[in-house]
Amino acid sequence: LKHLNANDLTSESDLVGLFNALEKIGAEAKTKKDKGPTLVSIDYLENLAEFSSDAIKGFFRKVNGLLRSVPLLIIWPVTQQADVDEMREYSADVSGTLFYRSKEIIPFSGPPEDRYIDITKRTISVLNDGAELSDFSLASKNLEEALTKLQKLPEVQRTFREYLELVKEEWRDASKYQERVRRQIPKSTEVWFFFSYPEAEAVVSQFTRRTARIED
Repeated sequence: LKHLNANDLTSESDLVGLFNALEKIGAEAKTKKDKGPTLVSIDYLENLAEFSSDAIKGFFRKVNGLLRSVPLLIIWPVTQQADVDEMREYSADVSGTLFYRSKEIIPFSGPPEDRYIDITKRTISVLNDGAELSDFSLASKNLEEALTKLQKLPEVQRTFREYLELVKEEWRDASKYQERVRRQIPKSTEVWFFFSYPEAEAVVSQFTRRTARIED
């Protein structure tokens, strides 16, 4: 599986960089075709609104030619149905076989909400060498409260990603995270210089600001 970050491969006017990256992966995939197609995910390009019609059609035309000669299977995560429909319209102008027949769109809404808590516990453990919730000043109650907050949001916002953000908020509150960060910020430091000779005050005052209390 190869991941392409579209932010690094596209400009404001074209998709040339993205196609070049696909072409490079395609050349490598051709040498390994006996192992099956290489899977490529185009990430962070949920819509094509910023590109011109000619640029989009040109991109799909090149991709169509590429897929006829190299074993690539491209996955393109998109969040809005309208953007999916627009992409399919552009591709249809180029070829009717660009998308895998009968699997042009694979809906994925994420795991069911009733599994969020269990998945979060397992994720924390796996990513932190078997650590428990209590190691992060958390308890099951915190995860349940985060889920309750999530369920009060509009359906479109009720994603697992948003749930994890709410769990982070619970962790910050429980661990007094912000308070600990503030304590670690270095306090201001005062440096005193003493000039011990008769005319010192007259000389030093040329390079200082006099306030009501001290000379800075």
